[in-house]
Amino acid sequence: TQEGRLLQAVQSEDDYEIDSYVNKLEKILERKTYLINKLGSKLKEFRKHLKHEEVLSNKVQMPAY
Repeated sequence: TQEGRLLQAVQSEDDYEIDSYVNKLEKILERKTYLINKLGSKLKEFRKHLKHEEVLSNKVQMPAY
């Protein structure tokens, strides 16, 4: 992962700039947070469609009198 490579660079180099590591890691985490939130929104929308489909399916299966 990107985080692993950054950490490896920090651990292997004596003069690695820790501020640079922190800034890069922060950008990676911000990106992952954005992607997780976007995926969560899509999942909520998908769940809403599933419930709607279930309601429609139940209406079709119920006998009309």
